[in-house]
Amino acid sequence: MAAFKQKKIRFLCTCDMISEGWDYPELGILVMARPTLSKILYLQQIGRGLRKTNTKKKCYCYRCG
Repeated sequence: MAAFKQKKIRFLCTCDMISEGWDYPELGILVMARPTLSKILYLQQIGRGLRKTNTKKKCYCYRCG
């Protein structure tokens, strides 16, 4: 995670690793490839990309499946 936050890694692919307690407001692209029936979990995960910053203008969110 430190390498990602330092921009040494550009992309992360994870399932359940960053669903709770992870904060990176600069996140600009989010791909929802994990199915869930939980509305709360879905909104929590989408919220990772929707946090506002002074430098981020957009967040692209894609849902697979």
